[in-house]
Amino acid sequence: MEYKPILRNVKAVFVLIFLSLYPIIVWSDTDDFTLLKTFEDITGFVAPDPLGNIFFISNGSLYKHHPLEGETLSYSRSGFGPVTHVDVSDPLNILVFFADFGNIVLLDKNLTQKQVIEGRSLLKDDLPQSVSHSSHSGFWAYFPNVYKIARFTNQGKPELVSQDLSREYSGLANVLRLTEHRERLFLYANGIWVFDLFANLLFTIYDIQTPDFQLVKNKIFYLKDNKLHAWDFFLEQENVFLLPESDVHTFYIPDNHHIFLQTDDALKKYRFTRQFFN
Repeated sequence: MEYKPILRNVKAVFVLIFLSLYPIIVWSDTDDFTLLKTFEDITGFVAPDPLGNIFFISNGSLYKHHPLEGETLSYSRSGFGPVTHVDVSDPLNILVFFADFGNIVLLDKNLTQKQVIEGRSLLKDDLPQSVSHSSHSGFWAYFPNVYKIARFTNQGKPELVSQDLSREYSGLANVLRLTEHRERLFLYANGIWVFDLFANLLFTIYDIQTPDFQLVKNKIFYLKDNKLHAWDFFLEQENVFLLPESDVHTFYIPDNHHIFLQTDDALKKYRFTRQFFN
């Protein structure tokens, strides 16, 4: 794992650390998984919310499926283009992003509009490329033309805007993912760039080459070669989980013993007999 710590206001950087120096532990076998349920009609899986509802995107629209009641709600917005990203970490303030025009919509639990924010109103001369909920209320957004990270209220008022990052970090020209976890911001742009909440770069992880990762406690989970990998920040160790499916596109781990796997034709929920994290 190429893991570059960076000291603020200091030109020197630490020596690169490569994954080959650390152990890779195969932590499971396919027999450790038990299929619990198959959702035949769900593709484009996003994630479950904390209440257990399943969200997915199909044909540019957002869908919310309640597994127990069997009810499915849908949402789209005429003139905004297709839904490209959804953050369901707050089930009462579902953040929906339309990348074509940089527009953001906040929905309630019934997928009813609460707030519509036009992307062109956020920062002058640019539209957001990636967005995410903020743990301090409001949302984060990244602006690629001006190379800026910004935090806004849920009404679209700026609370924090970074300096132009292009001179020091030209690799941030195309940020495909932005998310907050444990008082840090994680941006994906040909690797993972980790910032503090004041937009100061802390370190980078270049060996993770996918924007489809999940952060749980001190681990980054991601798919590689049809296996689930988990890089541990503290132990500097990577675990590998052999999955029971061979055509997995996306995944989500809701707790220590369950995982959702999106395959070519269905969403499947499995129970894991071991533990994904401590």
